[in-house]
Amino acid sequence: MKVYRKQAQELMNTNKTAQALDVLEQAGKTQTTHFRTERDSILTSLATVFATKKQLRLSEITKKNAEITELKSGNEDIDQENFKMIRNTLFFFGILLGMAVLLLLNKFRTLAKLKEQIIASDLQVAEIEKLDIENRRNIESAKTIYSKWKTGYEKLDGAYALISKIATDKLHSQTKGAQQLVSNSQIVNHIIESEENTLQDDKIPVDLNQLIEMVINQAYYNIIKDHPDYGCTIVKDLEKILPKISLNPHDIRFVMFNLLNNAFEAVRQKRVNAPKGYEPKVTVSTRKLPRFVQIRVRDNGIGIQEKNPEKVFDAFYSTKNSSNHPGLGLSESRNIITKTYKGELFIESDFTTGTDFIIRFPILTLM
Repeated sequence: MKVYRKQAQELMNTNKTAQALDVLEQAGKTQTTHFRTERDSILTSLATVFATKKQLRLSEITKKNAEITELKSGNEDIDQENFKMIRNTLFFFGILLGMAVLLLLNKFRTLAKLKEQIIASDLQVAEIEKLDIENRRNIESAKTIYSKWKTGYEKLDGAYALISKIATDKLHSQTKGAQQLVSNSQIVNHIIESEENTLQDDKIPVDLNQLIEMVINQAYYNIIKDHPDYGCTIVKDLEKILPKISLNPHDIRFVMFNLLNNAFEAVRQKRVNAPKGYEPKVTVSTRKLPRFVQIRVRDNGIGIQEKNPEKVFDAFYSTKNSSNHPGLGLSESRNIITKTYKGELFIESDFTTGTDFIIRFPILTLM
C-alpha cells in the first residue's frame, strides 16, 4: 500500500492526476481484496473456533445432563432406601411396642397369678394353723386317755398275780374270764407303751412292722368314717426278720398316714369310673435291703397324671380340693424322711396301673 501511495504522490507532483487516481483506485482495490481475504480468514478462523467450542460445550452439556440423570437416579434410589429405612424403622418399633405390650400383659397376668397364690397361701396357712391347733388338741386328748389307761392298768396290776393264778387253774370256774382279762391286760400294756413312746419327741428303737399295722388300721378307719360304702383289699407283705429302727414314732406315723391316705383315696376315685371287675387294692411291704430298710406303699388307683410325678412333693400341691387339703402332707413327709433321717422318699407312678411310694432308711440308722 505504501508503494501505491508513493507512486500516486509522484504522479500528482507531475500533474498526472488521472494516472494518480488510477494508481489510487488500484491501491483501493488491492486493499479491499486484502481486507476481504483477511476478513474471510478471520471469519473462517472464528467459525472454526466457534464450532470447536460449540462441540466441546455440547459435549460438556451432554456430560452434565448424564450426570444430572445419574444424580436424579441416585436420588430416587436414596429416596427409596430412605423410604425402606423409615418403613423398617417403623416396623421395628412396632414390633418393640408389641413386645412391650405383651411383656406388660404377661407381667400383669403373673402379678394376678401371684396375687391369687398369695390369697390361696393365706387360706392354706390359716387351714394349717387350724390343723395345728387340732393336732395339739388331739395330743392333749391322747395324753388324757393315756393317763386314764395307765391309772386303770396300775389298779389292775395289783390283782394281776391273782388273776394269772386263776387263769392257769383249769379247774377254777372263772378260768376263761381270767385268761381273757390277762390277754386284755397285755394288749392295754402294749397300747400304753406304744402311746407313751409316741408322745415322746426323742428317737427310740421301734418295731416298724407293728407301727405300720397300727397306722394301716387308723388310716382305713379314717376313710371309712368319711365314705361308709368304701371297700378295699389291704395286703400286708411285711418282712418278718426286720431290725428295729431308731426313730420318733410320731414322725413315721405322720408319714405313713399321709401315704396310706393317698393310696386309699386313689383307689376310691378309680372305682367311681372303673370297668366291672376292678378290685381296689393297697399293698404295704417292708424289706431289708443291703444298704436300706425299705417301706413300699403300692396302690392300683388312678395314678399321677403329671408328666413329672415328683411334683406331688411340692409344697401346697394337691390333686384334691385345696380348701380341705392344703397340700403339705407329702411335702412335709419328704422333709421328715430326708432331713430328719437322711433317707429317701420317692414316687413311681403310671396313670394306668397306679402309684408306688417308696421310703428308704439308710442302714446307719439301724440299731
